Amino acid sequence: MKTVREMADIIKISKVSVYKALKREEIKKYVIKRDNITYIDETGEQLLINLFLIKSKVKSEVKTSENEEIIFLREQNKMLTEKLAALADELIKLNENSQTLLREQNLKSLLPSASEKSSFWSKIFKRKK
Repeated sequence: MKTVREMADIIKISKVSVYKALKREEIKKYVIKRDNITYIDETGEQLLINLFLIKSKVKSEVKTSENEEIIFLREQNKMLTEKLAALADELIKLNENSQTLLREQNLKSLLPSASEKSSFWSKIFKRKK
């Protein structure tokens, strides 16, 4: 039989955690109180050790799973950021092309058309054909 403090030292947890675990129905029957000191018999010791080993194993698996998910999401974020940058570059090029086309259209509208071309003399005397 071991005290709560000894069990806490063995499992490397706090005494409060051991006391909380002792309130569980499956462990209560292995708890003995003598002279205001709480003892746990051998079967209770094994149950407590198994309980906290399982908890720590589950926590480590959850952390591993979370880390894998974080890594996946970071890779996905990087990929999407690269795609976004490529699309932004393409948008800039398209915008430049549209501005060039607009300038060309404006220049064409300012130049006289072929039918409006005038001869050398009509330019001098400001006459139209």
